[in-house]
Amino acid sequence: MVIGGVPGSEIDGITYADTIKEVDGAGNLLWQWKVSERLPRAEYPLQPHYTREHYPLINSVLPLRDGKHVLASMRSVSAVVIIERSTGDIVWKLGPEVLAQQHNATELDNGNILIFDNGAFRNGESITYTRAIEVNRATKKIVWEYRDRSQMISFFTPFMGSAQRLANGNTLLCESGFGRLFEVTPDRYVCWEYVNPCFAPYPDAETARIFPGDSNALFRAYRYSLDEISWLRQKLGHSDQSKGYCSVM
Repeated sequence: MVIGGVPGSEIDGITYADTIKEVDGAGNLLWQWKVSERLPRAEYPLQPHYTREHYPLINSVLPLRDGKHVLASMRSVSAVVIIERSTGDIVWKLGPEVLAQQHNATELDNGNILIFDNGAFRNGESITYTRAIEVNRATKKIVWEYRDRSQMISFFTPFMGSAQRLANGNTLLCESGFGRLFEVTPDRYVCWEYVNPCFAPYPDAETARIFPGDSNALFRAYRYSLDEISWLRQKLGHSDQSKGYCSVM
């Protein structure tokens, strides 16, 4: 039984729970972790506005570099966790005391965790705002943060979104709901920005009902060096000596 959420909102009385799976190139199951078996409901209640049809809405999964752990973002309970592969135990957690409906948790080279913190229904706040945060794993303290300090709601997307730490130390952010990509320096200066000029209605009826009209939304964005995507390098006609970067949405 799921705790929290909207009572009676299950699908025919059923709540569908997420499962994390690892498969090889042939599709053979190598490892799995079932929410229904491993996630303590009392410690991870649904936030009050969520329906109980889906729990806990895992929106990003990443194997950590040590090969022993998996990092997962759970949106509808506002938590990021680290799972020990050998036991299935949750060995690290950051919850709604810090996060609000987050996406795209990633491990940085220094071992810290970078998170796109959407900010919808943020605890103890009267103004909604999105931010990107870098969290020290040992202390669980925020060691770097970007939010729009001039007018907090100027950077806000209640759904989707991503943050990528670049090789030059900057951070690429995707403000999904408004189709906006921008890059910020470590001292929080916006040094590059792009807004998706392409608008279209959502193709499925249910999403179009929630978000009517045309949208330029982007789910996530990554920046690659041209060396990392050689096929595009060749298509663009770059020589082996040329340097460049490409953002992919």
